[in-house]
Amino acid sequence: MVKDNVRSLHSLLACVETVMLTTIDDHYRLISRPMTLQIDNDLQSQGTLHLFAPANSRAITHIAARAAVNVSFASLTRSVSLSGTADFTTDRATVERAWHDRLAPWFPHGAAQVALIEVTIHEARLWNSPGAVAETRWHVG
Repeated sequence: MVKDNVRSLHSLLACVETVMLTTIDDHYRLISRPMTLQIDNDLQSQGTLHLFAPANSRAITHIAARAAVNVSFASLTRSVSLSGTADFTTDRATVERAWHDRLAPWFPHGAAQVALIEVTIHEARLWNSPGAVAETRWHVG
């Protein structure tokens, strides 16, 4: 059942380029920012998402202090909210393996000083629109 949920989530996110990553700051406030989503086989096999941020960014500071995050997106036909935990690496070889050309506008200096964020999804919620009242909840992890 969980594998089916992960496969469904993978197909849902395959056409999404930008998501909102929400972290918790040092005053326990929620902070959201747009992020370019890296869809790869880890989502389908392990239920994880990859995002990129400057290594010295507030997003990385927040994740280092509190791993709980939310990733969300909305379109005209659906909204998705993913809750989970995040970790990151600044290992240059790991970042460069995951790097892709769509990131160049966000990081004009390339993979240098960039962190790769890995979000392990625990739960996904989906709302279809228009007119849908009920939400669909999937347990992923």
